[in-house]
Amino acid sequence: MISKVFERCPLVNKLCAMCGTSNYNITNQSYQKEPIQYCGAVTSGMNKIQSLEKCWLEMNGYEKRKHKKRHY
Repeated sequence: MISKVFERCPLVNKLCAMCGTSNYNITNQSYQKEPIQYCGAVTSGMNKIQSLEKCWLEMNGYEKRKHKKRHY
């Protein structure tokens, strides 16, 4: 089976190389039936796309630090 390289990111509503989907939930370390989208560009904090307020690549340093503090 061939997997997609680019997936549609709901934050920017376009194809993104950093967006990935997995059935593994990193919060409770288990697999689940519905897929979860993750952002590969996030370097610190929670990288689930649903936890991001906007695209990580468009955030400034203050917004990235705020996200990291909120999720640790």
